[in-house]
Amino acid sequence: AMAIGRLIRALLVLLAWLPASTLAGLEATLIVVDTSEGMVSGDHMPSRLQAQFECVNLVCNAKTENPESGVGLMSMTVDPEKDYDCPMVHLTPMNTEPWPVVKKLAKLNERPRFFCQFEDAMEVAWMCLNTRFNKAQKPRIIAFVGTPVKWKDPRALVQFGKKLRKAGCAIDIVSFGASPKHNDPVLKAFVAAMDKDGNSHFLSLPAEACPPGGLSDALFTSPILTSSAPSAPAGGAGAAPSAPDHAQYGGVNPDLDPELAMALKLSAQEQEERIAHEATTERA
Repeated sequence: AMAIGRLIRALLVLLAWLPASTLAGLEATLIVVDTSEGMVSGDHMPSRLQAQFECVNLVCNAKTENPESGVGLMSMTVDPEKDYDCPMVHLTPMNTEPWPVVKKLAKLNERPRFFCQFEDAMEVAWMCLNTRFNKAQKPRIIAFVGTPVKWKDPRALVQFGKKLRKAGCAIDIVSFGASPKHNDPVLKAFVAAMDKDGNSHFLSLPAEACPPGGLSDALFTSPILTSSAPSAPAGGAGAAPSAPDHAQYGGVNPDLDPELAMALKLSAQEQEERIAHEATTERA
């Protein structure tokens, strides 16, 4: 019994010396993206898809700072002609590094299609998070919505949010593109229903309200990332670090993954050319 007591005291001393960032932020984060056909719009330069991609890259890097946290990816798009179609989880939140999510999203961005079904996506997201392997991880959904949503039952969605709140699930929603004009009242109500002690956040940014650095710059300084960021070390300047400057490569550091970075750069250029061609055709 005395040996057990000494062991417990030793563990308490060790925990006291660990930095707060090591003890906090243990999460299973499922990133839910909008890859519908409306995401090719260029109101967020060079496109909504690219702006979302840069944000997802930021989120993945922030959430995997704790090596015991995990990130996953799912898309909200469904085929309206298939009654059995539902939003798909592409990667469960077991990835402790950003690159699997970033690579999968780059593939999804090649074929934007169909429309966004937010309500079904939230149910699928919760089923995925509720079966996570490590129950010590706090479940979190981070959703990006850039196109108008065809709502089924907003009241039922809010009730579902209250259920998730009781289950300890948090949510962050980034509403951008055409979403603020069409979806914000319902999305705000859903976040409010899930929020517990400020653990959920809502960021609404139409293109005209974005800072010069774009959507990713706004996300970088928002509570979605800053509320979980580790404190500055003692004696440091305490200033927030600047956002990674790899926008032309889709937010990917070309020194770490030159092939993926170049592929994303070429993909972004092709999207810009396609958008410009479509605009010219419409004017003609």
